[in-house]
Amino acid sequence: MKPLLPLKIHRKIFIGSGLLAIVSLPFSKFTLTIALMVFTANWLLEGQWQPKWIRLKSNYSVFFFFGLYFSLFFGLLLTHNLIYGIKEITQKLPLLLIPLVFASTKPVTKREKHILLGTYVLAVLVYSLFSLYIFFSNYCGFGNLREISPFVSHIRFSLMVNISIAIVIWCMSSLRSLSKVKLFFGAILLSWFAVYLFILQSLTGIVVLILMVSLYCVYYAFKLEKRVYKVSIAFGFLLLWVTAISYIVLNAREYFGNRQQVSELALNERTENGNLYKNNLNYIQYENGNLVWVNVCREELEKEWNARSSIKYTDKDKLNQPISSTLIRYLTSMGLNKDSVGVWNLSEEDIAFIEQGATNVMFKEHRIGFYPRLYQTFWEIDQYRIYGQVSGSSLVQRYVFARAGVNIFLNNFWFGVGTGDLIDVFEDFYKDNEPKLKPEFWFLSHNQFLTQAVQVGFVGLLIFIWGWFYPLYQQRKKIDLLSLVFFLIITLSMLNEDTLQTHTGVSLTAFFYGLLFFSVDNKKGI
Repeated sequence: MKPLLPLKIHRKIFIGSGLLAIVSLPFSKFTLTIALMVFTANWLLEGQWQPKWIRLKSNYSVFFFFGLYFSLFFGLLLTHNLIYGIKEITQKLPLLLIPLVFASTKPVTKREKHILLGTYVLAVLVYSLFSLYIFFSNYCGFGNLREISPFVSHIRFSLMVNISIAIVIWCMSSLRSLSKVKLFFGAILLSWFAVYLFILQSLTGIVVLILMVSLYCVYYAFKLEKRVYKVSIAFGFLLLWVTAISYIVLNAREYFGNRQQVSELALNERTENGNLYKNNLNYIQYENGNLVWVNVCREELEKEWNARSSIKYTDKDKLNQPISSTLIRYLTSMGLNKDSVGVWNLSEEDIAFIEQGATNVMFKEHRIGFYPRLYQTFWEIDQYRIYGQVSGSSLVQRYVFARAGVNIFLNNFWFGVGTGDLIDVFEDFYKDNEPKLKPEFWFLSHNQFLTQAVQVGFVGLLIFIWGWFYPLYQQRKKIDLLSLVFFLIITLSMLNEDTLQTHTGVSLTAFFYGLLFFSVDNKKGI
């Protein structure tokens, strides 16, 4: 088949649609879909099937990668919900088409690769700045941080940021001569992306960042010849992990160890206005080490709060929590009694934070950083440990999701439940086994490997794992550090997220896997 257009035009469409796709990743699923359709249609209309087949044969590891997609067809044979099964097949079509296009098309040149990757970093940078604008303009420094990433999941975007960090490091290390200006701008980009991950407070993104930095430390420690450099990097690697672990341990000891005991409490009978306090010692809950449900006078709280806020005491805050509970927890965190005196000790800024949903003054004192997310995690663990509370707790829910996935997998070990029955079986499991988990939190296992095992069983999981890891093994001598770091980022994400259960996650994975692993000159490498 002859090309519909001159080959130069097809090449420009190939690169142009690729640029549109990577720019669209954080911004728009619609333009992302259009870009990938043009990307694939251009490949079909270009023809040139014989040279494409020759390139495919020399890039044979791509056929193993297709196992990620074709294992789902195997699961269709067992499914009862055929409509959802077809939806799954359609959504994951990029896992088949994008690598196929990259593997059979003439490899991207070094210049084209730099253009693609540089444009991607620029798109992520622009989106992160837009996200920062939302953070400061709408949230007073606090709010539902998922909402500062309006077009894509904040977890998916944290992965995009980590990939951008890897690209910047790769570009800086691949340049033969690095001017002071380029070094300066590279350092600014790396610093901003790292800071942004802490603003976003994505545990997945921060953990991936630490592990990625660790990989770089190990890589350069082996690569450098001078012993003093090796020792310095090894020391930096050790210091990184000691600092991270120490920070978590010390804050955990502070959270769980520094607490009021009931015997130490000064339980008051009446407020300064003569109204009765209520003290509930059966419900143990702490904020900053202070017991929450003691010295509470709801009569005074309601009257004085309504005088200070436009959100009524009986309404909900902007995180859809009862504002009465948010107010009580916030006052407790400040060490104040829950009465009229406590309400009038709040500043206007405190009022705004409570309206936003802040349950602790700590959220005002630590607007940017990892500590608020860490505190929230400790609180979630505490509530699960004492009361078995699951709903709304990110970390605890992941444990419950994973436990559900393991149970379903073991009951359908060899061939799974079928590609289309995934959501149905999880909902049935939660309905029967997790009464404390609200239906709006009935999610999948949050582990892509486990989710795959539930869908297509142990046999399908083996095909999936083989398809994911084999191209890395087969091309281990040709791939560069950027490819290895990308592989690490997505693999780690799949241990903590259902990365391939969304259009953005599938497209991100397929595009970069295709570009970095299959668009490689087998003779020279790129």
